[in-house]
Amino acid sequence: MASVSVSPHGLLYSGETVTLQCDIPDFTDWTYQWYNIKKLQSAGSPSKTITALSDQVNQYQCQGTRTDLPQSSQLSVSLHITVTANQPKATLSSDQKDILTGDNVTLTCTVESSGWRFYWYRHRQESEPVNTTSGSSYTLRQVNVSDGGQYRCRAGRGDPVYYTQYSEPVHIQVTGSICNRIFWPIHPQSTNQDPQQDQGSIHVQSPDAGYTSLLHGDLNIYHFIKSKL
Repeated sequence: MASVSVSPHGLLYSGETVTLQCDIPDFTDWTYQWYNIKKLQSAGSPSKTITALSDQVNQYQCQGTRTDLPQSSQLSVSLHITVTANQPKATLSSDQKDILTGDNVTLTCTVESSGWRFYWYRHRQESEPVNTTSGSSYTLRQVNVSDGGQYRCRAGRGDPVYYTQYSEPVHIQVTGSICNRIFWPIHPQSTNQDPQQDQGSIHVQSPDAGYTSLLHGDLNIYHFIKSKL
């Protein structure tokens, strides 16, 4: 008995292009007939492409006829799929909120059904995508301040491509590194110590984070405490 499957699978949307496939397990030399509401639509190929998909796709059936024998398969049952008129909308999220230069940031684009490619946009949704991925994630690696801005995504599938709606924007703000420096002059004071000892090594203990600097002589020294991102 013949059977019909559809690609892409799962939830389908009105207006997109799908491919129906007729499968007959016995023999290989079939000529395939396609019926819609019991009326013959086409013959020859085991696959059939339907554009501007609508609920009528549920009425498609297929049957096979042997090319060299007066033998036909049983007619397949009608295809059962769900078609919705609502164009899907992508949802975009980021795995980080407080982003510093040098961080990696992963954006994830979510669509309720499967079989999509994902298109990533920066600043304006009408612009060319900055990247296209087969998976739903896009990672910005070792970001700089200039990588900040509004990002959007959408997904597409089929040929011609059927697109989802754009996602709402996600704002990526990258904060530059913050360098904290503490400066103070080292003034040797007159003591009763040996002058040779005064000119020797002086250990200065940082007031922050316990850093110690080894100083020589009696010059004014500017001591770098730490840098942090």
